[in-house]
Amino acid sequence: TRVRERTHNLLLNTLPVPIVQLIAAGSVRTVSRYECASVLQCDLVGFTRLSSEYTPQQVVDFLSELFEAFDELADRFGADKVKTIGDAYIVCAGALSPCETHEATMAALGLHMVEAVAAKSRACGLEVGSRIGIHTGLLMGGIIGTVKFHFDMWGNGIAGAMQMEEMGATGRVHISDATRAGLGDDLFLCTLGQELTEAQAKETGIARSYFVEPAPVSEPEAAAPDAAAGDGDGERGNSGGGGGV
Repeated sequence: TRVRERTHNLLLNTLPVPIVQLIAAGSVRTVSRYECASVLQCDLVGFTRLSSEYTPQQVVDFLSELFEAFDELADRFGADKVKTIGDAYIVCAGALSPCETHEATMAALGLHMVEAVAAKSRACGLEVGSRIGIHTGLLMGGIIGTVKFHFDMWGNGIAGAMQMEEMGATGRVHISDATRAGLGDDLFLCTLGQELTEAQAKETGIARSYFVEPAPVSEPEAAAPDAAAGDGDGERGNSGGGGGV
């Protein structure tokens, strides 16, 4: 029983929770299709130079601590980590776990990830940034292989997020028009990024892109002076003077 418990905990640390549940139920060959989900891909800018200037242990420590911060953010926002490839971190929402606002979830998560990378880089005295891409589309996922198997996801959502990341800018969250369509105007400010060429659009169906920022918080209007209260104060002052006479 203890061995099974350790094995279960190990799987939870390496695979998304819904996939571990499928494995426990004996559904290893299950492949799922998600018609509309959002995918985020984050890539580290300056990581190649970091790898050449620091020891392997220092690089692994930096990457491990940063990805731990990403894991905590993903859990906080209700997103599911898909995988890491080198210094790339891929996460989804609206697929493995239900999420009706997956576009907004990914946008908010992306903004927090940008801040996490900047804070970690400052703390370590490094020049490492982030480039984040988000796309909303078809997503499929399943367990690949039987020996040293792993869970993977593919489809338009993955390809579009990769395209948005590659075409993005350092320190910015770059989203597709499909993701933009699902965002509310009250939470995010979106500015036009790029108009994709016909060849670029043919690859993923993305026609234009946007950069997303938090919507500015409007300052509450100052309350108007209460005229009635002022009149009351004057009356009290007059009556007080009369009493003195």
